[in-house]
Amino acid sequence: MPKMLRVIIIGFAVAALGIMLSVIGYVNGGQNSLVWRDGHFVLPQEKAINQKFDTIKTIDATAVELDVHVVASDKNEYRMKGTVGDATQLNLTDKDGALHIRYTGTQKDKYRVGFNKRVEHVLTVYVPKKAVMKYVHIRNYSGSSSLHDVETKNLTLNNTYGLVTLNGVKSPETTMNLADSQFSAKQATLGKAFVSASDTDMQLKDVVMNDGVVQLNSGNLTVQNAQLTGVNAWTLREGNLDVTNMPVPGLQIQANNGDIKIQGNRFVGSYSRDESATDRLNVVGLQEHFLLLKHVQNIHPYIYHKHF
Repeated sequence: MPKMLRVIIIGFAVAALGIMLSVIGYVNGGQNSLVWRDGHFVLPQEKAINQKFDTIKTIDATAVELDVHVVASDKNEYRMKGTVGDATQLNLTDKDGALHIRYTGTQKDKYRVGFNKRVEHVLTVYVPKKAVMKYVHIRNYSGSSSLHDVETKNLTLNNTYGLVTLNGVKSPETTMNLADSQFSAKQATLGKAFVSASDTDMQLKDVVMNDGVVQLNSGNLTVQNAQLTGVNAWTLREGNLDVTNMPVPGLQIQANNGDIKIQGNRFVGSYSRDESATDRLNVVGLQEHFLLLKHVQNIHPYIYHKHF
């Protein structure tokens, strides 16, 4: 047999063996892949986390390819549980109630070899329901972030490529920067909120906000049963706004390209003569869809509007 032919046969045999072993590992729950890091291949090892803390006053988390959740629990304890995909990329510190979480994931790894199963990697921090956090700051890339029934004096969320969920949250100051994400808030008190988002659909239901600013570059905003106080300014460059069952005192809307639907009515352009009314809706449009809308409660004779 010619030497070259033997080499080819051996090569095919080795490849077939590798594929067979990969399939066997996958079927039997294999999870990790070889990754190229710092000039050589390494095999990331998953790590289960179950750690108790005396107290947690602040949370500062930076994560990549990891879901991060903060949950108020009926148990009177502070605890963190979950699983990370690479133990060497996790850094946890806890000092005087300040919890710092750093997880870099494998986004910088250039090559990955294997047929591993997709395993959910997540860290959940549990705090007592009666606890009031000083602040919760979460920065997440390619992962989901959520808070459930948590009360904090300050909330900051920066999320790219993931789901962001706030359920039953109470925060007098809220700052969010979202990109390529999905955001939903339900029965949440966001207080004085600043929200900047792009390529993100947002859903707000039973949300309380005062003197809030929402800047949505692209995406849709759906609002139901919200309570707004003070002056709230919403800017939508590309996307639709749908507001139902919500009073609109002091709400200012600027829209470039999209539909504005308020209480079932779509507005093209409207004007009210009474600019000093305390209960009004100002809509300023920069393109053909919207001109100027000032909706004044109980002054309907002075309102002119057209429907699509």
